[in-house]
Amino acid sequence: MKYFSSSHILHARACLVVLADMHWGFGSVSPRVLAYREWVLSDPARFVFVNGDVLNAATKAGPEEPTEQTGRLNQQIDAAVSFFEPLARADRILGWNGGNHERRLLRAADFDVNAEICQRLGIPSRYSGAPDEWGYSALLHLKVGKNSHGDPNHYTVFLWHGTGGGRLAGAGLNKVGSIVANVVADVYVMSHLHQEAAGVRARIVPDLRTGKLVHRPYRMVVTGPFSEYGGYQEGMGLAPVPCETPKLWFSGREWETAVEM
Repeated sequence: MKYFSSSHILHARACLVVLADMHWGFGSVSPRVLAYREWVLSDPARFVFVNGDVLNAATKAGPEEPTEQTGRLNQQIDAAVSFFEPLARADRILGWNGGNHERRLLRAADFDVNAEICQRLGIPSRYSGAPDEWGYSALLHLKVGKNSHGDPNHYTVFLWHGTGGGRLAGAGLNKVGSIVANVVADVYVMSHLHQEAAGVRARIVPDLRTGKLVHRPYRMVVTGPFSEYGGYQEGMGLAPVPCETPKLWFSGREWETAVEM
């Protein structure tokens, strides 16, 4: 796990959009992902975190044949670099995790394609992996706005590409819930399941400034995919799902998080 800390976001409200499961090289990438990119770029208080399976990255050792893809690996990498370059140039990518599809290349050819993409984008330090470590997960620290004490509000977001299956939205939330005991955060985010979902719970924590106990909510989020329906999904009898993902909001005034579906 890698720790990322944002610079102070001097706005009354900040938004984080988690982009994952585009699967360049597998069928068609939904044009909806371009709309999300342009929406983020339209406001300086909006950012993205990349959460894995950007590429399809099929190998001979995997469940799909490389010859069944719509683009060779170098074409998949070029497509990802081209798409994310405006976000990287505007310094809107706060971090980058790997997914199970890219990990196929690490196992098959000892090639970390996420490190290659981030290097080409000029953001190698934003990748949660290291020269000898795969980028499984990250803890992101956001500093937003100015509260009534004149200080920024602090938020933590745990992001993990995820594992496992489950055809119902509740399965994803159960999976996210299983990691709450491992990491303390205000928002927990998982991708991988190709079906967006969100839930909220609370825990009692001490407010060290006031000496009181407070009920602090924490949110659990499963992001949606941006690969259009067909191929593997159709063959496995999976249901079509919208190509969209939740927007995570963080207030710079009162301490408050929100999820916009």
